[in-house]
Amino acid sequence: MPQICPKCGDANQDLSVFCKSCGYSLAKTNHDYKVVVEAPARKSKGCFTQPKKYKICPQCNTANKLNQSRCSECLSDLPEWCVKEIDLEAEYQKKAEKEARKRSAIGIAGAIWVLFMTILSIILGGGLGVILLGDFVIIMCVLNLLYPEEMFRFSHMFSIREVELTDTYFIFNRIGSVLALVLISVSMLLYLFLG
Repeated sequence: MPQICPKCGDANQDLSVFCKSCGYSLAKTNHDYKVVVEAPARKSKGCFTQPKKYKICPQCNTANKLNQSRCSECLSDLPEWCVKEIDLEAEYQKKAEKEARKRSAIGIAGAIWVLFMTILSIILGGGLGVILLGDFVIIMCVLNLLYPEEMFRFSHMFSIREVELTDTYFIFNRIGSVLALVLISVSMLLYLFLG
């Protein structure tokens, strides 16, 4: 859905931060990030319908439509030489594969860590409550790293149907999850060795 600039009335891309014509700020609180390659629009049978040529901003690497003279993200001029042909299907596939590999690695590392902490707790005679609580927190942190959108919805009791999280949220989510993993692991180890 295009954004209509309240200043000049021109239509802009949905995630535009500035109007492409007059430069008016269109920033929304829930869209404070840039999207370089989004999931392409599809027909009902799965065929990609978006054009393959874009003007790639030399400043911020954002893909813009060919008729734009300024970048919708950073307002830099878009010279004619910055037109590039992008295979959206291949780009989207690469992005999806990279995300799947990352999630697999995090999932495997999390499962190994839960197993390690559980076995260590059993060997060192940790109480069942400590083992269960520690494993629960570790599993929740790993799930938060793997599926931040679903965990955000879960934290709001699934009252939100579609979630569009910002880069800032993702950064703080990752930092918080990793810190929680470290703190619960250190706490469990201290309890087991000193308690």
